[in-house]
Amino acid sequence: MEYITSQSIKTVFIKGIYFIFVCFMQPVVTGCGAFLGASTSITNNLASPGAYPNNTRCIWLIEAPAEHRVQISITFKGENANSQCSDYIEVRDGSILSTLLLSTCSSTTSLIKISTARWLWLFFKSDYYGANSGLTASYSAVYAGASINNISSPVAKCRSHEFDCSNKECISMSYKCDDYNDCGCTSGCDEDDCKGLDMTLGVMYAIGSCVALIVFLTICMGVYVFERKFHWAHIKKLESSAKLQNGRGK
Repeated sequence: MEYITSQSIKTVFIKGIYFIFVCFMQPVVTGCGAFLGASTSITNNLASPGAYPNNTRCIWLIEAPAEHRVQISITFKGENANSQCSDYIEVRDGSILSTLLLSTCSSTTSLIKISTARWLWLFFKSDYYGANSGLTASYSAVYAGASINNISSPVAKCRSHEFDCSNKECISMSYKCDDYNDCGCTSGCDEDDCKGLDMTLGVMYAIGSCVALIVFLTICMGVYVFERKFHWAHIKKLESSAKLQNGRGK
């Protein structure tokens, strides 16, 4: 028979404290794409859905504090079909235009990459077929020294005609609400707050019929004007030719 001792109570207490520390000091960021801050004292975990859905497109931008770089450890299972990557990841040195640090559709476990400066860009893409286990990664900030302060930010500022995504991506305003996740994120992005026309089916049929009728009449009028102009031009040409021939006959 086992007895509860002060030593066993102490052990349970310590394990409980450790469990709380792990849960609260290593937060997990879920979802598809975001702008994240790397910490110097805490390792953050990033996770996509357990089995990612088809046609997934996610972009994360991670920023470290001044004088620090971003270090990331990636575990991922990609997909290669007919010697072409269909489900794959890319890691770049700060933005889509920066130096490519990694591009793979192979299986990776705890693969470590470190950015040159304070920013690291992570891209995840899947196709329309099949679904493997999701992407998981842990990231943190590592000290690099004051020398990297001279490296300017690769993150572009969006122009007036562009949509500023919450993950710092810039896309054309024309891509907003087109039923495709161009930003690569799920909150504060191009497919948020998109609503269709607030009208009944009968009203939509009426509007469509009127537009079709207008287009039809416009085409008919155009053909009529063109035919009339061409026909009269042809008649005048024949009349001129006949007069010329009559003049010569005299």
